[in-house]
Amino acid sequence: MLSEKQKNEVLKLISYKQEGAYWDFKKQWYEDGKQADLLHDIICMANNLENRDAYIIIGIDEEKDYCVNDLTNSADRKTTQMLVDFLRNKKIYGWDKTACNGGTIAIGKWCD
Repeated sequence: MLSEKQKNEVLKLISYKQEGAYWDFKKQWYEDGKQADLLHDIICMANNLENRDAYIIIGIDEEKDYCVNDLTNSADRKTTQMLVDFLRNKKIYGWDKTACNGGTIAIGKWCD
Protein backbone atom coordinates (compact mmCIF):
# COMPACT_ATOMS: atom_id res chain seq x y z
CA MET A 1 0.00 0.00 0.00
CA LEU A 2 1.23 3.47 -0.84
CA SER A 3 1.90 5.98 1.91
CA GLU A 4 0.37 9.46 1.75
CA LYS A 5 3.81 10.82 0.82
CA GLN A 6 4.07 8.35 -2.08
CA LYS A 7 0.53 9.15 -3.26
CA ASN A 8 1.33 12.84 -3.27
CA GLU A 9 4.55 12.20 -5.16
CA VAL A 10 2.73 10.16 -7.83
CA LEU A 11 0.15 12.93 -8.26
CA LYS A 12 2.99 15.45 -8.63
CA LEU A 13 4.71 13.26 -11.24
CA ILE A 14 1.48 12.96 -13.24
CA SER A 15 1.12 16.75 -13.18
CA TYR A 16 4.49 17.08 -14.98
CA LYS A 17 2.89 15.50 -18.07
CA GLN A 18 6.11 13.76 -19.04
CA GLU A 19 8.04 10.67 -18.05
CA GLY A 20 11.25 10.96 -16.10
CA ALA A 21 14.28 9.00 -14.99
CA TYR A 22 12.40 7.26 -12.17
CA TRP A 23 8.80 7.21 -13.36
CA ASP A 24 7.04 5.74 -16.36
CA PHE A 25 3.41 5.96 -17.49
CA LYS A 26 1.38 3.08 -18.90
CA LYS A 27 -2.10 3.52 -20.36
CA GLN A 28 -3.20 0.09 -19.18
CA TRP A 29 -2.00 -2.99 -17.34
CA TYR A 30 0.34 -5.39 -19.12
CA GLU A 31 -1.71 -8.01 -20.97
CA ASP A 32 -1.10 -11.73 -20.60
CA GLY A 33 1.83 -12.60 -22.83
CA LYS A 34 3.52 -9.25 -22.10
CA GLN A 35 5.29 -10.36 -18.92
CA ALA A 36 8.68 -9.78 -20.54
CA ASP A 37 7.72 -6.11 -21.06
CA LEU A 38 6.63 -5.85 -17.43
CA LEU A 39 9.88 -7.39 -16.20
CA HIS A 40 11.91 -5.10 -18.48
CA ASP A 41 10.15 -2.01 -17.16
CA ILE A 42 10.56 -3.11 -13.53
CA ILE A 43 14.29 -3.71 -14.04
CA CYS A 44 14.68 -0.33 -15.75
CA MET A 45 12.96 1.43 -12.88
CA ALA A 46 14.96 -0.56 -10.29
CA ASN A 47 18.17 0.59 -11.99
CA ASN A 48 17.19 4.23 -12.46
CA LEU A 49 20.01 6.76 -12.62
CA GLU A 50 18.55 8.76 -9.73
CA ASN A 51 19.16 5.73 -7.46
CA ARG A 52 15.84 6.20 -5.70
CA ASP A 53 12.37 4.69 -5.41
CA ALA A 54 10.77 4.52 -8.84
CA TYR A 55 7.23 4.28 -10.17
CA ILE A 56 5.45 2.57 -13.03
CA ILE A 57 2.23 4.56 -13.03
CA ILE A 58 -0.49 2.55 -14.72
CA GLY A 59 -3.62 4.19 -16.04
CA ILE A 60 -2.22 7.42 -17.50
CA ASP A 61 -2.92 8.06 -21.19
CA GLU A 62 -0.06 10.12 -22.62
CA GLU A 63 -1.85 10.47 -25.96
CA LYS A 64 -4.83 12.18 -24.29
CA ASP A 65 -3.02 14.88 -22.32
CA TYR A 66 -2.09 12.53 -19.48
CA CYS A 67 -5.66 11.94 -18.40
CA VAL A 68 -6.61 8.98 -16.22
CA ASN A 69 -7.69 5.78 -17.92
CA ASP A 70 -10.18 4.00 -15.61
CA LEU A 71 -8.82 0.51 -15.02
CA THR A 72 -11.06 -0.43 -12.12
CA ASN A 73 -12.52 -3.42 -13.95
CA SER A 74 -9.47 -4.33 -16.04
CA ALA A 75 -9.06 -8.10 -16.39
CA ASP A 76 -5.27 -7.57 -16.48
CA ARG A 77 -5.12 -5.63 -13.20
CA LYS A 78 -2.54 -6.95 -10.73
CA THR A 79 -2.36 -6.82 -6.95
CA THR A 80 0.86 -6.20 -5.07
CA GLN A 81 0.95 -9.89 -4.14
CA MET A 82 0.61 -10.89 -7.80
CA LEU A 83 3.57 -8.66 -8.70
CA VAL A 84 5.70 -10.05 -5.86
CA ASP A 85 4.82 -13.61 -6.95
CA PHE A 86 5.72 -12.72 -10.54
CA LEU A 87 9.15 -11.48 -9.46
CA ARG A 88 9.84 -14.19 -6.89
CA ASN A 89 10.96 -16.86 -9.35
CA LYS A 90 13.05 -14.51 -11.51
CA LYS A 91 16.82 -14.82 -11.23
CA ILE A 92 17.59 -11.19 -10.51
CA TYR A 93 20.48 -10.55 -8.17
CA GLY A 94 21.32 -7.49 -6.14
CA TRP A 95 17.92 -6.13 -5.15
CA ASP A 96 15.03 -7.06 -2.93
CA LYS A 97 12.25 -8.39 -5.14
CA THR A 98 9.79 -8.24 -2.26
CA ALA A 99 10.20 -4.44 -2.10
CA CYS A 100 7.64 -4.16 -4.88
CA ASN A 101 4.77 -2.06 -3.57
CA GLY A 102 1.52 -1.31 -5.32
CA GLY A 103 -1.41 0.86 -4.60
CA THR A 104 -4.40 2.58 -6.06
CA ILE A 105 -4.97 6.30 -6.11
CA ALA A 106 -8.44 7.58 -6.97
CA ILE A 107 -8.16 10.52 -9.34
CA GLY A 108 -11.23 12.28 -10.68
CA LYS A 109 -9.81 13.30 -14.08
CA TRP A 110 -11.02 10.55 -16.43
CA CYS A 111 -10.34 10.23 -20.15
CA ASP A 112 -13.33 10.72 -22.41
